[in-house]
Amino acid sequence: MSENVPDSFDPQQPDLPTLDVDPDPVPDDHEGEAPTRDEPGR
Repeated sequence: MSENVPDSFDPQQPDLPTLDVDPDPVPDDHEGEAPTRDEPGR
């Protein structure tokens, strides 16, 4: 498997983000809907 790893690969600093680190955290009020300028009740 090691022959498939690119030369730039670094086990200590992988290209893919780890699961315990969220590169783009979602706001607490986000409910999976597209953001709107006119939200009723707000």
